[in-house]
Amino acid sequence: RLLGALMHRDAPAALVRIALNFALPPGSAPVPVVPPGTSAADIPLFFEEPGRGGGGREAEGLASAAGRQSEDEVEDESRGPPEQLVLSQCHRYPEFSGIYALDRDCTSHGRPTYRQTMQGPGMVHYRRDSSGPGWWLSRGGIEGECVALNTRDVRTVPRSGWKLLTGGALVPDPMAFSDDSASRGESRDPAQAAHSLLRLDLTSLHGMVKHENKQVLSYFSHFCVLMHLEFLAELSSIRTRRRRSTSEALERSGAALFRLPVKAVFGRRDGGEGGRKLLPGWQDNGSEVVAFVLPQGTDMERLRFGSGESITISAQDPSVDRVGEGIVASVRQGVIQVQLFGKLPDQKGRTWRLDKSANSVTYERQFTALLQLAMAKPLPPLWELLVAAKVGAVDAWVDNSIQKQAGQGTGVSADGGTASRAAQLASAAARGSDPGRLERARAEIDELTALNESQKEAVTVAMERACTIIQGPPGTGKTHVSVQVLRLWAKCLGGTPLLAVSDSNIAVDNIAAGLQRAGVRVVRLGRPEKIRGQNLEDITLEAQVSQLKEKRAQERAQEMGADVVEPDKGKGAGKGSGKGGLDLEADHESKRHNKFQDFKLQMEIIQKAEVVCTTTISAGSEFLSRLSFAGILIDEVAQATELSAIVPIVLRGGSSLRRLALVGDHCQLPPSIQSSEAENRGLSLSIYSRLQKSSVQPFMLDTQYRSHAKIMEFSSDAFYAGALGCGIDAAARPLPRGVPWPNVSVPVAYVEVGSPEESEGDSKFNTGEASRLLEFVRGVLRAGDLGIGDIGVVTPYTAQV
Repeated sequence: RLLGALMHRDAPAALVRIALNFALPPGSAPVPVVPPGTSAADIPLFFEEPGRGGGGREAEGLASAAGRQSEDEVEDESRGPPEQLVLSQCHRYPEFSGIYALDRDCTSHGRPTYRQTMQGPGMVHYRRDSSGPGWWLSRGGIEGECVALNTRDVRTVPRSGWKLLTGGALVPDPMAFSDDSASRGESRDPAQAAHSLLRLDLTSLHGMVKHENKQVLSYFSHFCVLMHLEFLAELSSIRTRRRRSTSEALERSGAALFRLPVKAVFGRRDGGEGGRKLLPGWQDNGSEVVAFVLPQGTDMERLRFGSGESITISAQDPSVDRVGEGIVASVRQGVIQVQLFGKLPDQKGRTWRLDKSANSVTYERQFTALLQLAMAKPLPPLWELLVAAKVGAVDAWVDNSIQKQAGQGTGVSADGGTASRAAQLASAAARGSDPGRLERARAEIDELTALNESQKEAVTVAMERACTIIQGPPGTGKTHVSVQVLRLWAKCLGGTPLLAVSDSNIAVDNIAAGLQRAGVRVVRLGRPEKIRGQNLEDITLEAQVSQLKEKRAQERAQEMGADVVEPDKGKGAGKGSGKGGLDLEADHESKRHNKFQDFKLQMEIIQKAEVVCTTTISAGSEFLSRLSFAGILIDEVAQATELSAIVPIVLRGGSSLRRLALVGDHCQLPPSIQSSEAENRGLSLSIYSRLQKSSVQPFMLDTQYRSHAKIMEFSSDAFYAGALGCGIDAAARPLPRGVPWPNVSVPVAYVEVGSPEESEGDSKFNTGEASRLLEFVRGVLRAGDLGIGDIGVVTPYTAQV
């Protein structure tokens, strides 16, 4: 709850890092107040509260009107309530502004009350009635008329998020309470406070989190710390880019939009009215949809504000006057619609700034999965597998780097001794297996002539075991094997629908396309702009809903002997500012109505499907919360963090999960991690590699059909101990003409250009290399062996693209 409250109010990173130590078991390496290697000049940045730096009254007013928590709302019962509070910016009822003194003779439901001094009319107290619990600002006493209300159920007076009672309606207001620290003789010297925190004995904080199951506690503590370190690193990276880049550079790169006027505000939901599920310590400040007008000439190709992206809204600078966070709802027709978590201050004629933010959806779903696992009693068998394997190791890439720095040898061995508990759980027979169905599946596998022996073995084991790890080096038919596993689960073993996920949209598309070709009833879930596979439009949920609605409309029309009529989209009204605001709200209301109407159709389609395909994080969406899957396959699992992988396993598996297939290749690059601290603590060690270290042995696909034998040769020797064979003849991969190959028997060439590299923001580019590459491509195209669609050009730098 403490971590949730700190993260929700965007507390200084140093405080979050200190709090992470509460989750660590005794004897652990502490999480330092600032990351190792931080320069003296950057240390103060970890004690800054983003969005509150130097903004003065305007920044405080914007934050208050948006319903953000203040630093005093993370409760500290040890210090007791402040002696005095100051109410400011109560513009509608100015007589209530002023100093409020603690009433030591009166409490309300165990909470403090405050009376306005200088014979003012105000009293602040906590109250419970038919409308629910909350804090009241009353006129004349505890039973007096309610002037303002705050529905936050906290122990101390909320500093912001108040609503005035006007004409029987509650209206958000910028009024805010602040702690009159001076009256208590307190001093808040930021430099002195930071110095004191840096001297803390952090190991004394360890062991504060308790759990009756030590393995669950170890798992939760380990990944809770890693998740927050990674999220803090993502936040820090974004803020560093903002600080070091000019407004023009941010706008040119598509990371920020400036001077956006509001076209319309609609879809308002007040706090406490039921919205998204909140993490512990989070406050529901309500939400609304804000439509901003995009500047003319906005480069939509470079714009990083796709549907579903997290953004920050501010007046001019998110480090000074941040209003709140939100999610992009849509970008179209010169308008970007944002679902704001909170309320946009009502300041007509003002323009706003949007910045791309850290992915809060990923953070929320990963944290939810961890919490659900920690609270489960008893643990489902495949959740027990997660916690049975030892945590705390790092992947081989990181381990080699650490050991080289320490002057030690390289390599990491698996847990020694007899088969571990994790290995026993993984190799156990899948629960509820029907011997007759299993025999039919084995018989069909024997007849699959398109599979080689290693592929058949992997598919067979996936039918039989609770958890199967399949190692698929490049070109070995990993996707084909995944499709066969899912097809046979569905057709022979039953228990549909099944779930197929990956951290990558491209991998999900590949599996969905393979299932479609194999005649499996498949549904692809995800944002349409993320689904780019060929001929996948018909299997998206949106397309299938449209097809079903059209079919049923035709059936009804035939029954009535009438023509099919397009449904009326309806009309709506709202408080749009500027031409088109009414249309936007009407469109929003129409979509909301259609979403409600379509839900039953969507559930019908999903439940009739044999396989549902989506990304690991999307699997944690509220939409799928009503479903539990008997079989889950995770593709490219070695390139995903375990925090990503547990979202489908925990949130969509549960006690119904019988079979789990983890498909990937730990010899390829590990997941991309922003936080070097989290990486050094084991975040880049995938669930694939962690289970392998606990003696859960993978089944390797040992023949590749993609590359020329000479291209494959190095990888086989360096990474697979020579175990990877080649299934194609060299003659099937002739050298394309147009390239001056240095050795005609080896289709690999390294070309020295000698051109200097340049920087653009955080990225790099090399004009000389690009020009030389263009010469090669033109030469190959002129030679005629390859077409433009046969050539791939890759680079690690965005600026070079």
